[in-house]
Amino acid sequence: MSRIAGISTETNAKGMVTKITIDLKKHPQAKAPLVELGLMEEDVFQTMVKNRNYVSFEEGREHLLNTVRDLWKK
Repeated sequence: MSRIAGISTETNAKGMVTKITIDLKKHPQAKAPLVELGLMEEDVFQTMVKNRNYVSFEEGREHLLNTVRDLWKK
């Protein structure tokens, strides 16, 4: 198997791939399929952008800060 920067694999004794590690900083496009499969949660800001529940950048920023504050209290 060819080597790709930011992706590592582990194989078992039979040579079958059992684990894959992906560096999401190097491969941010890998996040969307993981979210779609339910293996990762979508970021609050990404949800807002996708649903277009904002008017301006400042409104989105304020909503994001409020969400972080609410999560911090939990």
